[in-house]
Amino acid sequence: MKHIWTFLSVTLVMMVLLSSSSFAGNETIVDDILMIPKAGDAPTIDGQLDDIWNSVTAIPMLIFENHPIDSVASYDDHAATFRTMWDDDNFYVFVSIVDDERDGSEKASPWASDCVELFFDGDNAKGVEYDANDIQWRYVYGEVPGDTANASNGPGVFAFYDTESGYNLEIAISRDSLASRFTLEEDALIGFEISNADRDENVGQQDVLHWWTNDGLTWSNPSLFGTALLIGNEVSDVLNIRYTEDAPTIDGTREDIWDISDEISLAKLEGNALPDTIFATWQDHMASAWTMWDEDNFYVFVNVIDDEIDGSEKASPWASDCVELFFDGDNAKGVEYDTNDIQWRYVYGEVPGDTANASNGPGNFAFAETDLGFSLEIAIPRDTIASRFALETDALIGFEISNADRDNGIGQRSVLHWWTTDGLTWSNPSLFGTALLVGGEGVGVEAKYLDKAADYALEQNYPNPFNPTTTIKYSIADNQSVRLAVYDVVGREVAVLINETQRAGKYSVELNAANLSSGVYFYELRTGNQLFVKKMMLLK
Repeated sequence: MKHIWTFLSVTLVMMVLLSSSSFAGNETIVDDILMIPKAGDAPTIDGQLDDIWNSVTAIPMLIFENHPIDSVASYDDHAATFRTMWDDDNFYVFVSIVDDERDGSEKASPWASDCVELFFDGDNAKGVEYDANDIQWRYVYGEVPGDTANASNGPGVFAFYDTESGYNLEIAISRDSLASRFTLEEDALIGFEISNADRDENVGQQDVLHWWTNDGLTWSNPSLFGTALLIGNEVSDVLNIRYTEDAPTIDGTREDIWDISDEISLAKLEGNALPDTIFATWQDHMASAWTMWDEDNFYVFVNVIDDEIDGSEKASPWASDCVELFFDGDNAKGVEYDTNDIQWRYVYGEVPGDTANASNGPGNFAFAETDLGFSLEIAIPRDTIASRFALETDALIGFEISNADRDNGIGQRSVLHWWTTDGLTWSNPSLFGTALLVGGEGVGVEAKYLDKAADYALEQNYPNPFNPTTTIKYSIADNQSVRLAVYDVVGREVAVLINETQRAGKYSVELNAANLSSGVYFYELRTGNQLFVKKMMLLK
């Protein structure tokens, strides 16, 4: 069995591949800034993954703190991912930890126990010493909220939950607890770091995993923290599949157009168990996916980290490296497949139209080998999907995606899912998650990316006066949350055109004011600390 990491060179590549830019609602890393989405509903703090957490990207903690790689015997010794959200009341964290020996017994030196530590720099000043805006909080395995006998306890409501392969920790830190450091509000830019310590064989701290740094001085030096941005994009237990105005090129290479899509973490292991024979390292098997749609196609992009690519099992194709898509066109959640339900498989190395291999899914698709595995890009035509559901705004469907890994020529080793850990998705659509097709003509407004931008600007709408449609153009110089809204002459908000995080660039938005009365209106652009207002006239 290989050691867990080929350290920094692989780590940096993996962070790029698994945290590709995404601006449409879920957590990801954009230009080295962690985007933290807003929770549509508060999770139950019990250490178990509520459905809403499925819409938040799981970020792997890939960096070891000043420890030799050999201190970790294997994958099941120590590995971790985290997810974060916020709302007006709390900052939420969910940590999933693989650990073959749980030990929170070191009370005198709690940092030497199994524990999770959070680090905040409220003004993101990146100072080399802690000030009033900086804080470190520790959550020791097995402790409970309000245990004043253990001064190491972090604040808030939290719960540990034992799993077959380790444990989870779920935390809700209240607005009041954070108030002296930063405010829970959209566009709050903060310093942030998270670490997880592992204690083994009762001999103290064996190793520490971090998200951002390998330096062990985060307890004294906030300049070592990463950076996070609280964004206004809400997540829920329904996956938003976004409309695209520009079709991607189906070649297995991820284009910028995929940036509008929510990243889906395939982080649930089928069977929910982790025998030490399954994974040797993170490089063995990890996956993320993105989805989009337009009037012509349903699009999927999958990025897979896999140290051994093998699509050779033709007799039992599900035992090859492959991606499977599951659709329940009417979202009926029945326990048996009907005419609205379908499973499609894409086996590594296959090509469209290969009728000799009945396992092939439909549409145009392409595999591409990457430095750490492979990618798959798919376009399923409207006509192929039509018997299950219509490619139209507000279509609510059942949806699941999985990725199987074959190693050492001995068949299917592991299967990663987005929604479920149950292996019966091939026969039971009630196990699928739920997705909503959003955007598209006539419902809501989509901002069309035009070009790069070097500054912030809001242009005069054209035409003006107008009836009933007009185009508004604006530019943002950095990746920012963007809110474009329309107000009447007495200051009432009559429409919100854009409310999401976007990458730097120049955009155009078409406003359809068919439902508004003639008169003067104002449109306002808020982005970061920038505010622009312009006047327009609707004449019917």
